Amino acid sequence: SDGMARIGHVWFIGQKQLTGDLKAKIILSPVGPPKMLHNFELQWSLKNNLGIKQVEIGRFVAPFGREWSNIRIDNVATVGYSAIFSPAIARENGVTVHGKTNSTNWDAGVFYGDRIGGNIANIDDSIPTEYLRLRQEFGKWLSIGVSQRFGPVDASGLDAQYVDGKLKLTFEEVSSQDISQWYILGEQSVGKHTAVLRYEDLKGGEQRRTPGARVKLSGNREVKFNAVFSNTTPDKVVGQFIQRW
Repeated sequence: SDGMARIGHVWFIGQKQLTGDLKAKIILSPVGPPKMLHNFELQWSLKNNLGIKQVEIGRFVAPFGREWSNIRIDNVATVGYSAIFSPAIARENGVTVHGKTNSTNWDAGVFYGDRIGGNIANIDDSIPTEYLRLRQEFGKWLSIGVSQRFGPVDASGLDAQYVDGKLKLTFEEVSSQDISQWYILGEQSVGKHTAVLRYEDLKGGEQRRTPGARVKLSGNREVKFNAVFSNTTPDKVVGQFIQRW
């Protein structure tokens, strides 16, 4: 409101292959999220005839939605996740099984307590939540997914993504407690950089437009910046710097 630039979030993201099939991941957040230990998970890759590809256990994002659960914060097209995920839990403790049967990817998870964010009240923190996500692939250009959360407060999601060369179009919708929100995101690669434009239809009648860009720099660095225009809140400009090692 005073025009001053502020640091909203800081993340340190690391991963290490412990054995041939076991990987550890950790995200530390000294600025922004309410807990320093944002993520800690063990991922065990499997090769079997049951379609199970991986088992994941620890504190992480439950399998709900395409962008929210599949894309890490430094790889999201815009500086932050879409606001349609306000009902989704940011982090909770649990286990997820990932698999694929023919051309259908599936994820099933059970989570229990110590939740951050979302629309489940603290009084229900001891009640477990179950998740199911399915994603059907139609060749290399189209995929459609559905998500469902069962628990104290149910939530559902629908997503679709179309890819044509350097153009990527994504649609997602999330519904919970009689509120439905959705976005459309376009990404156009220009050389090694990417132009992005997101439109969001949010609760309370808010409509949000977010143009911006991802700029790849030398030294394994990247900069993202967005202008955020809303019909209910002040406009703003946000940015993100990423250094990978």
